[in-house]
Parts: sequence; C-alpha cells; structure tokens
Amino acid sequence: MKTDLNHQLIVVSEEGEQGREGSVARSLRKTREMFFNEKYPWNRGSALVFRTVEKVANSIQSVPDEIAIISTEASALFSFPPGHPRRKLVYARHPSSSTLYYPVASFHRKAFEHKFAEAIRLLISLGAKKIRVEHEKGWGRGFGVDFSASVPEANAQGSADFSSSNKADDRLLFVATLKGHAAPKIPDNLVWFPHESVWQQIARDRIDCGLEDFDLTISYSDDFGVNAKLIASLTKGSFELGGTFEEHESTTWRITGEFSQPLD
Repeated sequence: MKTDLNHQLIVVSEEGEQGREGSVARSLRKTREMFFNEKYPWNRGSALVFRTVEKVANSIQSVPDEIAIISTEASALFSFPPGHPRRKLVYARHPSSSTLYYPVASFHRKAFEHKFAEAIRLLISLGAKKIRVEHEKGWGRGFGVDFSASVPEANAQGSADFSSSNKADDRLLFVATLKGHAAPKIPDNLVWFPHESVWQQIARDRIDCGLEDFDLTISYSDDFGVNAKLIASLTKGSFELGGTFEEHESTTWRITGEFSQPLD
C-alpha cells in the first residue's frame, strides 16, 4: 500500500488558500507603498523591513506544492486528534483514511498505534479470548503504546499483563485474557483491513469455519513520504510540525492467540 504526498498534507487557515496568498500580497503591497510615501522616506530601516517581508514571502512560496490550505470551516469535514486543528500546523493524512489527519511530528506514531488498535479491535470482535503481542523488529516496548487504551475490553472482561520479567520473553509486549464470544463479526469502519489479506483470511476462517487460533503481524514499513526531507522543507517554510518529529522506523509486531469455543 503506497500513498504519495499529493493532497496528503493540509494546513488550516481562517481564510483558506486564497486568504494565505492574499495576506502575503497585502504585506508586500503595504511595504512597497510605505517606501513611496512621503511620511516614510527611504532609509536603511525601510530596506531591512522590505527584506524581511520578502524573506517571509519567499519562505511561504517554498512550501511544497502538496500542501493544501483549507479553511477552518472546511476542516470540520475531517478528523483530528483532540485539541486540533491548529493554525500553521501541518497535518498529514492517514495512510488508509481520506478524512483522518495527524500532526506531521507524531504522524508515524499515531498511524502505527491506529493500525495496532484496529487489529486488536478486529480480533476481539471475532471472539478472541487470549491475545499475545510480541516484538519482532523496529519499535518495541520503549515506543510507549498505551495497551490499556488499545484493549479496553481487557479491564472489563478479563485481565491484562503489559510486561514480562522472564528473560526468555524479552520480545513479549503484551498479554490479555478476555471472555471471548461465539458470535464473530467484522466491525464497522475499518481502514487498514481492506489492505491486509492475512487479516481478511483470518476473519473469513473464523466466521465461516470456526477458526480456533490466530497468528498475524502488524507491519509498518512505508514512511508514506513523511520523512526528514519533507520536514526540512516544512521548516524552511516556517510552518509548525506539532512537536519534535519522530522518524519512521520499519516495525513488525506479531499477534497470536486463541478464539473462544468453536462455533456450532
């Protein structure tokens, strides 16, 4: 699954794209008018002001063409993390959703967390009673995923262990025991699922054949164009990133476990 940057990046502005261009043009026009106004004779200070305005204008013009400037009103059509959107902050579109956007600084963390949470939601909806998550490569325990938020059913239905003291289980990230159920279904609003053939096969086998156990991987290998080169370009354009940029790291987690009793 590959997503290019065309229309993937947005910035929210009160005026929208035309307002952004208009504000730059107005700044240059007012500065030039000032130079020819008798009240403001040309001097070294005026020259410095003009150079500053030109520098800002050139910075804005250097922003990648892939960025779409949308109005605050238009932003209501999209989904953002709590507390967002904010002006001047660049958001990157979710790899598999046309309406979900994350700040570019935390894009990779948020996208991976979302993929992991969706896989867990799918398994629970299919009737999982035991879930075991192991690290294979890339981000590990130090990545800081909130497993309790990804598996809220563990608190209500059973138990969860978020770590292991056994040296033989250094790769173990998470274990959960749930009640499970024998009425499997595919939950609504899945965005990664249509691109994951193994997930689809497990779902079919569980629903149609009463699959009793599962083994799947969460792979995150593409940076989707959100990388150091893009961040350098955005920084040059004086846009906000939403924090310190977290680099992409190719990651694979393995999820194994058992479903509830076989279907009748």
